[in-house]
Order: sequence, then C-alpha cells, then structure tokens
Amino acid sequence: MGFFEANDQYPHARNYLYLEFPQHFVWKVDRKAWHPRQRDFSIGQMHFVGPGGGEHFYIQTLLTVVQGPTAFEDLISFEGHTYPTFKDACFARGLLEDDTEWKFCLRDAVTMQSGCAVCRLFATILLYCHPTDSATLWQEFKEGMCEDVQAYLRRVHGNPNLEVSDEELSDYGLWDLNCIL
Repeated sequence: MGFFEANDQYPHARNYLYLEFPQHFVWKVDRKAWHPRQRDFSIGQMHFVGPGGGEHFYIQTLLTVVQGPTAFEDLISFEGHTYPTFKDACFARGLLEDDTEWKFCLRDAVTMQSGCAVCRLFATILLYCHPTDSATLWQEFKEGMCEDVQAYLRRVHGNPNLEVSDEELSDYGLWDLNCIL
C-alpha cells in the first residue's frame, strides 16, 4: 500500500517498477512510508510466489510490468478496459499463456490411450506444466479420464451389471487423480 501511496505522492515515482523502487526510494520505518532516496544505493527483491499462489501470483506478475500504479485498479486496467481479476489482466497484457497446448495433448491422448493413462498424463501436466485453468481442463476431459472407471468398478465389485452415475464416475476419477498426485 505504501508503494501505491508513494506513486500518488511523488510524480517522478511513477517512472519506476516495483522492483526498481528501492533504488530511488527508501522505506522509513518510523513513518511507515516511502521517501525519495538521498544517498546510497539499494536493490529491491520480491518474495517468491509461484503459480499456485492464486491472485497473489498475478498481482506480483503485474507489479513487474506496470509502472507507477497508485491503486490495485491500475494493475487490473489495460488499454482502457478494467478486468475482473488480476489473472484476466495478466492474460490481456500477454503475460500468460493459455492452456491450448494442454488441450491438444489431452485431446490426442483421449483418442489413443486408456482413461487411466490419460489421468496419469493429466497428473503430469498438473505437477510439472502449471496449466492456467486446471479446473476447466478437468471438466473438458474428465469423461475421457474416467472412461474405464465403470468397467474397473464392475470387476472389483464382481457385478457385471453395476451402474454408476456420471457424478460418481467423476468423483472416482478425482479420487484416482488425487492418488496419482
């Protein structure tokens, strides 16, 4: 918040990114505010927030490219449009890739692999590739990931006529995915 306030108070502060700020300003603990640096030099750092950090990750990403914001609204605004989330603002600025490559990968896998194999592939994507919208990928490909669940449950329960609802199949698929993860 002090960063926003300094950008509002000192017009020349708007020329700097969040990471550049300590080179030109110093944090005065007793005043709890940033003031123009009079001497010396300092390098700023940000605490790491990974893609799993939700909106905090997207705020941090925006702070690395938006100069002189005076409020969070400045971070979610781009080219005259205000976006509903920081994630959407990152997409609009071209800072994030979408999940198109993972959709192609899963679409191909669904046509050639068993549901169990597709589920393991999805787990690998989740663990190592950091898709931007894993819930949407799950919704789009859960049927393919769960295609062999009904046959497995029939075999395990020894009942060839066992009928399982789509919701139960999905729940079992999520449980299986959780076990893989």
